[in-house]
Amino acid sequence: MAAMLQGVCNNSTIVITTAFGQWEFPNDQEKQNKKSLAIFLRACCDPQTGTPLFTYQQIADALGYNARQDPDNFWRQFTACGQQFRDFLHRKQKVDDTVVEAVQQALRTDLLASAATLCERVSLQLGRTDLSEANIRAALEKVPCTVLRQQMRAEWEVGQWHPKEGKLLEAILQEWVNIKPQGIDSSITQLEELGTAPPGATCDAIVQAQQEQAVVSLFIPHAAVSALSVKIRLMVVALTLYFWNVPLSRIARWLGVSKTTVYNWVIGLAVAVFPVIQTWIVKGVKGCRLALDEKWLKIKGCWWFWFVALDDETGLPLLNRLLPSQSTWSCCWFLVLLKQFGKTPQTIITDGLAAYGSAIATVFQTTTHILCVFHHQQGVTAWLKRHLPDVPAETVALLKRKMKRVVQTCDPRTVVRRLHALETEDTQKGWGLSSWIATVRGKLDHLRPALRRNQTPRTTNQIERFFRAFQRFYKTRGGFHSVMSAQRELMLFVVVYVFTQQADSGQAPIEQIVPQAKDMPFYQIINAPFRYGLANICTPEIIGRTNLATA
Repeated sequence: MAAMLQGVCNNSTIVITTAFGQWEFPNDQEKQNKKSLAIFLRACCDPQTGTPLFTYQQIADALGYNARQDPDNFWRQFTACGQQFRDFLHRKQKVDDTVVEAVQQALRTDLLASAATLCERVSLQLGRTDLSEANIRAALEKVPCTVLRQQMRAEWEVGQWHPKEGKLLEAILQEWVNIKPQGIDSSITQLEELGTAPPGATCDAIVQAQQEQAVVSLFIPHAAVSALSVKIRLMVVALTLYFWNVPLSRIARWLGVSKTTVYNWVIGLAVAVFPVIQTWIVKGVKGCRLALDEKWLKIKGCWWFWFVALDDETGLPLLNRLLPSQSTWSCCWFLVLLKQFGKTPQTIITDGLAAYGSAIATVFQTTTHILCVFHHQQGVTAWLKRHLPDVPAETVALLKRKMKRVVQTCDPRTVVRRLHALETEDTQKGWGLSSWIATVRGKLDHLRPALRRNQTPRTTNQIERFFRAFQRFYKTRGGFHSVMSAQRELMLFVVVYVFTQQADSGQAPIEQIVPQAKDMPFYQIINAPFRYGLANICTPEIIGRTNLATA
């Protein structure tokens, strides 16, 4: 007696239901999945008698064929092909010489075109509607390799063929890694020649002459704020308010100018000030212990990533760069820029992004790469949700405690013992933690240094606080309309952030390397804009006599 078999076929899916399971497959245009299912269902046999479980009529009804002869013919063809699925599925994908010639001509135009693109072009050229990608792949097998070789050599010789060869990129990167740093000034010049100068290293058209002249007076220790012009003080006040997410329209209304004027003030002043502050940071920060992380940004609807290297000792952003991806090459390039500034950190701590592993090993061979313990513990919950979704809540809570306890110690030897004990218990009880245990064992060399009682940072909390402050700044913007505008506003954030007093310490990060910064007019206005910036400007006499924007 035949077993139960039901099938539902529509334009997108094929659902097969039997007494021992259910399968769902896409209903592809070439009907390849349907043919494969017919063979699979016919091959299912009774383990005792060896007779097929499903008749040809059942298979035909389930798969939507008109007669039982269709699956019967498929089985005969499958047997004739030596029961090889690949040969069976491609057996009828025969093409005539006309299609082969058309594909050959299309390859001469675009050697790396996909099968879908070739199918579209060949169908249009021949005026046919019956060709599929399978036909094109069959035609490609008949195109002589000499044709491809001649086309490749011709494009290679004239420089038109550029394969994505990783070894070439590695060789180029290695050349940069081996360049000996010559100090920040020469490095900036060298990077300018490649078109990758740091933001603020060159003049920006938005910077006004008055803003350039004000840079020196803003950073003179013990200088009187009243000595600055009214317009410059208003620029710093507007810069501070913009940093704290006050709308441009409101700032413009308060100061009696247009929104465009306010935007040009704050961006122009930030761009003018940034190179000075960046030079202080690069020259004053040793960079022995660095935390690396990246924050996503949206620019013209596309995701970009703001890479930041934060000094763990001072909390200052030593280097930041806006890059279009989180790939290994982006991480390598960011580290190369760091090395060109003459910094070779002893330790680098990251949140676990895999690309940093090979990048750090390539650029800084002597640097110790550490993984954040907090992010490791945070990843336990995510791993359990992804790999053990059907486990009862009580078991998940138990496993979470056991998995997190592995690194809750200051002795690296204890970590090894606990991991071994967890592996033994997992083998006995069958929890399914083998892949997690293998991953942790592979990361032990990067986790151990963060567990010892020394000056090595255990977490990336320092840089996480930096990005939390940036998230507050970024959330009201929700994206940027160009890379240039994004770079300018990132400069603005860094400028004000390093001069803003922190709530816990009462000091600004810049005071770690420039103690006299607290006596500078720029520092005083940033941290007390109404006391130093507006209280001695907005008097009835001045308001009635002149415009604040031109005073």
